[in-house]
Amino acid sequence: LGRISLYMRSVRRNIILALEKSAKTKKKPKSNKCLIFVARSYNDMQRKVIETLSKMSANEKGELRGDVLAELKLLFRGSELKNAMKFANYCIEQAKEVGREAFEATIPFNEKELLTQHSEYFRVNANDIEVFDVADTCPYGQFKTKATPGKPEIIFL
Repeated sequence: LGRISLYMRSVRRNIILALEKSAKTKKKPKSNKCLIFVARSYNDMQRKVIETLSKMSANEKGELRGDVLAELKLLFRGSELKNAMKFANYCIEQAKEVGREAFEATIPFNEKELLTQHSEYFRVNANDIEVFDVADTCPYGQFKTKATPGKPEIIFL
């Protein structure tokens, strides 16, 4: 339950930030329609990072043993290493709140189902909310590339 409530608060905060960001752009949104894209799986780079962090995890709290940078340097080079480090830092920060679960390849709940069922929780910030899985076809395909499990992509139209 803790991870779900943390996730819901995070999504709500990200909706507020996305709305503020869209209000500051020259091309203001035509409506208060919110698109939320969720992903069931990580990309290859992210999976490798999660596997590495999982192997380095010393306990249920998600504390790591060893040098994360040195381990990732064995797997990645250049800009891919930079992206891997950013993602590793994100996972490490998540581990401070949810423990070792942050290093799992999947999240323990269905994001699309959860967000759809509890869309009223977000209506304070958006009038119309649609949730899409990046694996499904949808009319807004150009936006869905950045979503990862536990970190949906939020767009206002």
